[in-house]
Amino acid sequence: PSTNHFCTARSLQDRFEVNRLINLSLASDKIDRILCSRGTIEIIEYFAYSHRKTKHQERINKYFMRSTFFQQPLQHQIEIDGENWNQGEEIKGKLTIRNMSSETVVVNTSQVILAYGLKKSIKEGNESPWEVLEKQVMTQNISLPAGGEQSFEWIFQLATDCPITDKHGGLYLLFGGEDTLSVGGKLDVPVNLHPILQNFLQTFTTQFFFLEKYQKRKSEWTEVKLVPPESKEYPNLDFVRCLLRISQEQLEAHYLFKISGLGRSGEKMTVTKKNRELKQKIPPENYLQPGGFPNRACFRENINEALNIARPDVIF
Repeated sequence: PSTNHFCTARSLQDRFEVNRLINLSLASDKIDRILCSRGTIEIIEYFAYSHRKTKHQERINKYFMRSTFFQQPLQHQIEIDGENWNQGEEIKGKLTIRNMSSETVVVNTSQVILAYGLKKSIKEGNESPWEVLEKQVMTQNISLPAGGEQSFEWIFQLATDCPITDKHGGLYLLFGGEDTLSVGGKLDVPVNLHPILQNFLQTFTTQFFFLEKYQKRKSEWTEVKLVPPESKEYPNLDFVRCLLRISQEQLEAHYLFKISGLGRSGEKMTVTKKNRELKQKIPPENYLQPGGFPNRACFRENINEALNIARPDVIF
């Protein structure tokens, strides 16, 4: 089986090279199309492959992504194991540098950078759209003979509170030479909320019937907007914004409630809005069961405690 494939390319002025890449794309089911502009060529490919366990004939799918960046006379190609990640997981892969010329070339620097970028800033071509989280220099001042190549393995450990991918931005792997931040290849790295926090939110939605509206990055937190069910239990609650993260192994939750009410302005009754908030910090011995499984009872207890702020004293 194969995933959806997409390729972008920024072409060299060398027309022969551009035509060669277009012919390559037409012959490959890994590439949908090539978009051409000036300066360099960048190709992104998505792959999926599978194999079966002989005993039970169980199909196992494995995915990896590959991106190729051309900057004559060098080709930088990055391969990543996987197609999406959770906060706290490892991202690992391989960077290969090839000399595409007929002469020996000295590679001054080759590096891989993990960075956060806003989609709008990247699209508009802002001068410095990147917030660098980590950098690994693969090699410096090596000689590659004509047609020669070298490969280097790399690993990035995602923080448990690293930025998630949302509609505004996300994490990218940047790779290339000395000017990687301005002239280099890039590949977006989809990152989801930490599995423990995903379970926390599932408790919110399945046990208390709140509707999740969005998840987005908020400074060093992930902000989740939740809307209450239509019930007598929360008659005045408009919504709650929940800031979540796991930091230094602690599960931190910061609830921001928007509550409506009635107030008097002179002789008139008017609708008023007020904000209430509560902060919780839960240690791992409470939110994890033996074996490392999420403790749903702990989540339910803490969420229920927080929601008491939004419940009326008397329910009619």
